[in-house]
Amino acid sequence: MSKELRYLSLLHNNLTGCGLNNGTMRLDMIQRLQSLNTLGLSYNNLSVDITFNENHDGLSSFPKMKYLLLASCKLMEFPKFLRNQPHLNGLDLSNNYIHGAIPNWILRFNYLVYLNLSNNFITDLERPFDDLNSNLYSLDLHSNKLVGKIPTFMKYAVHLDSIFPSV
Repeated sequence: MSKELRYLSLLHNNLTGCGLNNGTMRLDMIQRLQSLNTLGLSYNNLSVDITFNENHDGLSSFPKMKYLLLASCKLMEFPKFLRNQPHLNGLDLSNNYIHGAIPNWILRFNYLVYLNLSNNFITDLERPFDDLNSNLYSLDLHSNKLVGKIPTFMKYAVHLDSIFPSV
């Protein structure tokens, strides 16, 4: 693949072979694509391994990444390498198996306007969230296990009862 590749969409395919190990694609296989700004792997019949090898911590894996679509990729946790992707505009981690709280660092990205975390097992938002300066335009949290207080940055959201059913 060209190191200058900017857009890679493999959405809605039935990928096999080509470096896939038992239906698993290691994301570090494509980390040399330094110009990549859009990656779509959603809705394939595969698991995406979001860990990076021991010699690489993912700090500059995708320095220009703006859109990352990993819906239905059998993820169990929030990808740690995302902490170092400050240029993200859109992130889709829906329809996975992510448990626990939404890390507050996700909501601190200055450019993030679209975040879809629906259909997971998310229970809360990591504290503190009082100082979050979120520019989110679209936040989808439906079909999770959320409980607790509604964060102030969500005060203009519609249908909060479907997001926080215990409110």
